[in-house]
Amino acid sequence: MVLSDYCNRTSRKKLARHNEWFGRGDWGNAILHPWDSAEARRYYNIAVSLQNQIYPGVSNGTDESNAFRHGMASLLMSQYLGPDFATMFTDAHERYSNYPDGDNLMDLHNNHFMINLGTRLSILSPKEAVPVVQEAIQKGCLRTSPF
Repeated sequence: MVLSDYCNRTSRKKLARHNEWFGRGDWGNAILHPWDSAEARRYYNIAVSLQNQIYPGVSNGTDESNAFRHGMASLLMSQYLGPDFATMFTDAHERYSNYPDGDNLMDLHNNHFMINLGTRLSILSPKEAVPVVQEAIQKGCLRTSPF
């Protein structure tokens, strides 16, 4: 199964560190972490706004605009909320989505890549982050089609 292949490549230590968050979805995080959840939603909304400016009229399908939205939201969350909370929120969102496994894995990959990149960069404003996310897409670091 595709999901087990992904999990096998994921650090077991990282999985253990986030174990207390497994099973929680968006609502569970919102109840337990209301302030951080509101901030995570704010960064997601910024990503959607930038997506709509850069890719006008494009739906939220599995394409470059989707990779941009996930990448931007994850990068901002990583930088402003920290990588642990960014991972918790993005994983929870994908855990309970109704998309096929390949779509979820693509989104998880893009989220985790940008969260990790966000920890290695100085703090960027959303506008400063746009070329970083676009370069990640152009270089093939972010997936624009499902696994």
